[in-house]
Amino acid sequence: MTILKQALLLLSLAAAALAQEQPPTSVLVSITNKSGYPPEVELRDRLQVTADKQLAKVLSVEQAVDLQVHIAILIDRSGRPTQLVNREQEAATAFLNRFARPESDRAFMMDVAQGQPNLTTIHNQADLRAALSRRSNVAGDVLLDALKSYVAEVEKRFGTKFPSRRAIILFSNGGVQVGQDFVPKVREYLIRNRITIFVVNTDWTWRLLATNSASLMQELAEDTGGTFEEPPGGATQGTPINDQQFPDILNHMGAVVRNQFLLTYQTLRPQPKLYPLDVRALDASLMLHAPRYGIAGQP
Repeated sequence: MTILKQALLLLSLAAAALAQEQPPTSVLVSITNKSGYPPEVELRDRLQVTADKQLAKVLSVEQAVDLQVHIAILIDRSGRPTQLVNREQEAATAFLNRFARPESDRAFMMDVAQGQPNLTTIHNQADLRAALSRRSNVAGDVLLDALKSYVAEVEKRFGTKFPSRRAIILFSNGGVQVGQDFVPKVREYLIRNRITIFVVNTDWTWRLLATNSASLMQELAEDTGGTFEEPPGGATQGTPINDQQFPDILNHMGAVVRNQFLLTYQTLRPQPKLYPLDVRALDASLMLHAPRYGIAGQP
């Protein structure tokens, strides 16, 4: 065999190795038409998936309605009057009773961030400086600890095997802020544990001191395929928070979960541990909520 033929053979073998298909990966994507209902059309050719900047092959898109949902509502106990927290708990209880299918789904509530600084305990400049310092130093730790507590509670109640769909709705009242440096760490934990997180943000008081991290909380929610919503009212608007909006907000978040599809795709080269994921609709009539990251080796 000539040197040229040998070189061509090596190149062809290398190309074949590079083009070797990877194991399929599945991700949950919420898909509706513009009327808010699941689309009644074939979706495989209407979606495009880009994984770590490489175009992936969409293998299937199937409704996830039959998959069990584990849904938890986490209520941030810091920084808010008891009356508001009680209204959050009432709205959450009513929502879970409407949403969870008793024969298949699992639902519960947890309190998180107890003991975090809040404006009602600040009486002077020294108290304020101490509270701001503490909030800055724990930014992200409190949220991550809450997520780990959720996972631990799930394993204690239902065993180590998670159900197929996992969703958290977090009432963020100021104690679960996340700093910019913590975003990657919290995001990876959410994606690795296949948790879709939704945030109801009622933390208006701390925003007056420019310490609210609402934009980062929104980023985290949307990175997992969830949503971020703020009820009208609050200190910046000079009116009480409109807790009458809680049921509508929770129903909207529940609809995102209910309308999830299991999208399975395949790439031609291995992915890094955590990689950017872009799922988009080629059909303008479709509305998507999809995670922005994937985890390598996750079926």
